[in-house]
Amino acid sequence: LARMSGGSLRRAIAMASDEDVMAVRDAVLHFLRQSYVGKGDSVVSLVDQLARPGREGVKFQLDLLLGILRDLLILQQAGNTDLVVNIDQIDTLSKFASNLPHARLDVMIESVEQTMMVVERNINVRLALVTLSRSLAAAMRGEQAGVIPLELVSG
Repeated sequence: LARMSGGSLRRAIAMASDEDVMAVRDAVLHFLRQSYVGKGDSVVSLVDQLARPGREGVKFQLDLLLGILRDLLILQQAGNTDLVVNIDQIDTLSKFASNLPHARLDVMIESVEQTMMVVERNINVRLALVTLSRSLAAAMRGEQAGVIPLELVSG
């Protein structure tokens, strides 16, 4: 929790009292795995589950996903576990990094950031998450993926 809170005592206390944070992070990791597998029905079911808490909940989940991707980037680029925030998931993260050496983590991070932006706007959250899943799947395979063009949702 100390690492996940980014050094903020207040955030660490809030996370410690919220048992759901770890469950949410597990759901986010499951979303990442299912995005790679790409089975439409399971992804849509998972998207429904992730969208349930509303926009703020989705933004929190996307923030957790960014933290996971940051950790993967550190492992991929430096192989250093000292800076990994989700240290309790180091085995899972290490497997990901070694099994998907061509993953475009930069594209994955950009896709999550763009999804966060469109979630703040009046766009269908489920559509944004399904689009994110497709983008992540392509990027995990080393491909450049499309994202929701911001021009379509800018007001």
